[in-house]
Amino acid sequence: MHPSTFQLEIAERTVTDTRGGDPLGVLRRLHDLGVRLAMDNFGTGSSSLACLKALPLDVLNIDRRFISGLGSCRDDEVIVRTVIGLADAFGIEAVAEGVETDIQHRWLLAEGCRFAQGYHYSRPLTNQAAELLLRSQIDR
Repeated sequence: MHPSTFQLEIAERTVTDTRGGDPLGVLRRLHDLGVRLAMDNFGTGSSSLACLKALPLDVLNIDRRFISGLGSCRDDEVIVRTVIGLADAFGIEAVAEGVETDIQHRWLLAEGCRFAQGYHYSRPLTNQAAELLLRSQIDR
């Protein structure tokens, strides 16, 4: 398998905790190999912007706590819109986590967020059920 088929989701605390060595160096080497790096729960830690600048990220996962307020909470909408803009400015993908409603789905599409995950699309599936779902989408 090619390394680009793997995506490693990391939490900010993983990068800032240097007790185990040089996490930033390890992540850079993985990225150089082709492994995709995603910052999980972006915006919930204390050093998010510093991580954006320092890490060779491919993806920002927007935490579901912000997604849940789309369509009803102006503050959440401002935060999500800003994170989508940051991701775009850095040339990386934004992925909305925890999308549960059509309103959230449509809001994200209108704001240019092309990737999302959550119960709106599917409940967690077994490997076999996921394969059947993917095959049914391909056969359309």
